[in-house]
Amino acid sequence: MDAQIIAAIVVAIGGLLAVLLRYRLTRKKSDAKVKKSKAKEVVLFDSRKGINTYDINTDYLGSRFDIQNGVIIIPGEEYSRYELRTYYIDGKELKFIPKNVLLSGDRKIYVSCEIKAITASFDVAVYLWETPEQDERDPSVDDRSVTVSDNEWRKTDFSFRAPPDRNYTVNINAEKLSNDGSLQIRNLIVIERFS
Repeated sequence: MDAQIIAAIVVAIGGLLAVLLRYRLTRKKSDAKVKKSKAKEVVLFDSRKGINTYDINTDYLGSRFDIQNGVIIIPGEEYSRYELRTYYIDGKELKFIPKNVLLSGDRKIYVSCEIKAITASFDVAVYLWETPEQDERDPSVDDRSVTVSDNEWRKTDFSFRAPPDRNYTVNINAEKLSNDGSLQIRNLIVIERFS
């Protein structure tokens, strides 16, 4: 009779250990899936965390801008060009998005912002610019543009596919189409997604 009790206890303990082991392994797998899904997107720039004049280069034809309360304000010039020159990769601040030759296939870069025009209309183009420029090919990647004429904030998203073996910067061109006024941009975010 004592042998039967001991056998029952051993079976119960074995069953309990099996349940605990299965729970532990399942939890590790789900934790790994969560980590993997989080690793599929890297924020390279986020103006919601702060933006200053250093983050934007305006060496093109005297383009002007101001920043007020996190909003980039572009006066109504005929044509202006702005280069985002601050990116954060692995905790380091860089002046460009560095090449990543370890990737297979194109890079997937996304630019998102909210935009509006005050008493004017603008054609706004966002694109990746290869830096430094190489040989005779066009260093611009996949220009995207929108026309902005309303004074309400409008969320705008741009997506780009680019070869992984080159460095890039995000550029914004603003061309005034009508009237005097300003273009305003806020919540500018640059993300790289991996699949």
